Amino acid sequence: MKKISSLWPVAVFLLLQPDRVLLYRYGYTPWNRGKLLDRKTYLLDEEDGPAEEALARTLTRITAEFRPGADDSWYLGLPLRYFTFVEFNLPQAAADNLDQAVHYALMRHVPFDLESTHVRHDSQPAGEQLLVSATVVPKDELSPLLEDAASAGIAVSAVLPSLALVARLHEENGFYISGGETETEVLGWKDGRIIFSAWDLAQRPEAGATFLARTRPAMVNAPLPGECCHFLWEQEIEVREAASALSLAPEALAVLDQLPKNPGRALADFPYQIGLVPESVLRRRRISFWVQAAALLLVLLAVLSIPLAHLAGLNAKLDRLDAMITEISATTDELTRMRTENERIVTELRRLASAQGNAPVPAEVLRELTEILPPDVWLTTLVMDRERVELRGTAASATTVIEQVEASPLFKEARFDSPVTKRGDKELFKVLAGLERQPVQGG
Repeated sequence: MKKISSLWPVAVFLLLQPDRVLLYRYGYTPWNRGKLLDRKTYLLDEEDGPAEEALARTLTRITAEFRPGADDSWYLGLPLRYFTFVEFNLPQAAADNLDQAVHYALMRHVPFDLESTHVRHDSQPAGEQLLVSATVVPKDELSPLLEDAASAGIAVSAVLPSLALVARLHEENGFYISGGETETEVLGWKDGRIIFSAWDLAQRPEAGATFLARTRPAMVNAPLPGECCHFLWEQEIEVREAASALSLAPEALAVLDQLPKNPGRALADFPYQIGLVPESVLRRRRISFWVQAAALLLVLLAVLSIPLAHLAGLNAKLDRLDAMITEISATTDELTRMRTENERIVTELRRLASAQGNAPVPAEVLRELTEILPPDVWLTTLVMDRERVELRGTAASATTVIEQVEASPLFKEARFDSPVTKRGDKELFKVLAGLERQPVQGG
């Protein structure tokens, strides 16, 4: 039976498995927040048609059954193979320009062009440094899934790793295992962070046990206690078979039947969620919903307060109320437009200020250093002002660093600021170089 759209916003989680889609639908009424409204499983091969269109057919079936509302949030949970998780340290000084520093660091950690990816990063203090956790998803791998969702009428708010969501909601450190036939996943979870992940694709029934046995040495060496818990979720492998592959007693494995609890609030600071809808749009949705809710409340109060003898004049009052709603909505749209325009003007002013100063911007310096420095050079510090740049790091030959910097049109008068020292087979260097003034581009 086709359901009508809920008056109140709902949150729908679609967790994609190799042969099925798990649906969890939560309501968010003021008097009963986070209530599980529906839990269903849709097999991808239930309907006839090309296998590559199975997901699109299933999502269309879901939207036919649960009509998406304009204020609903749809989350797409995906296997670990879609995600790359990276952790690294940065100096505390990088906090002043964290986005650029993370972008520069990620270029040395991921094997693809960052411009063709979705990236989410979070940081926290770690002594005198920042511990940065980054989640990267290639756009070309995600696009087909988003296109299938869009064709079914679903606007995906965010994507996230399903197994990490299960670990976050279960709130216990340990190893989480899923699948066991066509696809097997293992996730190590400790204090709200992914500290280990592995996955395997295969088409053999025994592949899951083989993969777990092959992965066990790495799991043993992961920074988790030896007696940590092991959890099975949506497993296709027998408990005894999984326990045998991991050299554990069967009672050491716990089976999780469903999401442990409502995930809505847990997503607020979930570091592995990649949002696909800009915050300005989400804010506009919330404003629009509460405007409509307030209007509905006014209508109900009006109906209750007007005597039956005056109901004939209700249409006129409703017309005025509709006009007020239209005016408020127009004001909301105008404020959103003004905010967008202000952001554009600020960006343009910054660009003009940078051009007026005729000095290279940090992004140009980082790009130039990435291109000219040999692969064996590792920078630990980069300090830049309008006149010069200071580089510290290690290299097989510090002289090569000087030569490459001096040869670049962005730099001049490169010199060592302190003696070069040896550390193993590497040389520690500190180089100072002036910045060449750049001609202002006309236009």
